[in-house]
Amino acid sequence: MRARFAAGVGLVGLMAALSLAPAASADTATIGAAAPDSGLFFGGCGSPCAYMQETTDGASPSYVVPPVPAGGGSWGVTSWSARGGPGDSSASLEIWRPTGAPNEFRLMAIGPDQTFPMGAVTSHPVSIPVLPGDHLGVQASDSDFRPIYSSPPAGNAWMSPHELPAVGETAGGSTSDHNPVGRGADGSVNVQAVVTSASATSTPTQPPIKKKCKKKKKKHKSSAQSAKKKCKKSKKR
Repeated sequence: MRARFAAGVGLVGLMAALSLAPAASADTATIGAAAPDSGLFFGGCGSPCAYMQETTDGASPSYVVPPVPAGGGSWGVTSWSARGGPGDSSASLEIWRPTGAPNEFRLMAIGPDQTFPMGAVTSHPVSIPVLPGDHLGVQASDSDFRPIYSSPPAGNAWMSPHELPAVGETAGGSTSDHNPVGRGADGSVNVQAVVTSASATSTPTQPPIKKKCKKKKKKHKSSAQSAKKKCKKSKKR
């Protein structure tokens, strides 16, 4: 008897655990690349400056948000990393989006300013929604954060507005808010990010809630109502 009771309790516990399981699994992808330990830094900023990875060689890590996996929800950046420069510094993650005009990008988001100890790769959590096709960039707060590093081949190319752009402003095109801009090849932006997409196909189904049927109450006729009906019947000929 006790064994049956224990088995029943175990089954109830399993069902409860399943009902409390996470509503969705997640797909993740890593894009970009923090500067390697042997990387040659260049492009230090005397004041805050921004850099974006404009193109990436096929043999190098992509800096572009990939298509959403089949059955997945929208992407969001959940963490990012970079290597600290010759001194303790800070920087912010940037998200750039092609506008459709030739060579033009719009700054869609700037993350919080976060610290990077000298010489070490440090990761920080963030929460920034992104779309497939968005490019990674970085805003350096001081000269001790090095935003770009030498990264052949020539297909790795970066862009940097001459002035610090604000969210919503464009750069790179002939009629952009920021033009001209600096461009260079054989270099990559010192930024790496993890993008996460919640899967819409793995949501467990919860057992349906049974509704209790309401019993209809029988109406009891009063003696006066019964007497009236009897009188009506007696009048009929």
